[in-house]
Amino acid sequence: MTELSNRAGQNQLVRGRTMRSSVKHCRLARGDANAPACVPHDDAWREGWEAEQLRKLSDVKRLFSGDWMHAVIVALATGPKHYTELLDTIRTLSDAGQAQGRRRTLHESVLARTLKTMTADGLIIRRQESTAFPPSVQYSLSPATAEALDAMMPMVAWATKHADLIRRSRERRCTA
Repeated sequence: MTELSNRAGQNQLVRGRTMRSSVKHCRLARGDANAPACVPHDDAWREGWEAEQLRKLSDVKRLFSGDWMHAVIVALATGPKHYTELLDTIRTLSDAGQAQGRRRTLHESVLARTLKTMTADGLIIRRQESTAFPPSVQYSLSPATAEALDAMMPMVAWATKHADLIRRSRERRCTA
């Protein structure tokens, strides 16, 4: 039972599975804006593509998964900072979060470990000025992390738009 429809916006029944068939989906799935408006889906190709997207999303999630990584990125978004400036900025951000029920304090050893991990992963850049005494160290976002931060801004807008959904989910998870 294989039925194909090349009309954009309709669902297709392919080998017993209903599959989306839209102009946007087909072009995006192939990664080619000049691709034909709609092409029949090959299940093996599509599943391979979906698996690759899932792998990439998992890689990104894993890369940015440290407890304090998000706070470090937000604190460095305004420009390079020395260690103590960074610690103070994150603690201030954390204090603002306490008003929303999250009670966490960043300890110096945890920040040092987070910065070391983020530097090793290429998420931030550590610059040491050896001519100064004591040596002066500044941290800044790497170009790739600055690009990722720009890419995350639509997610922040989505979170703002759907704040009730996020609040309900947080409440449900805290009581479960």
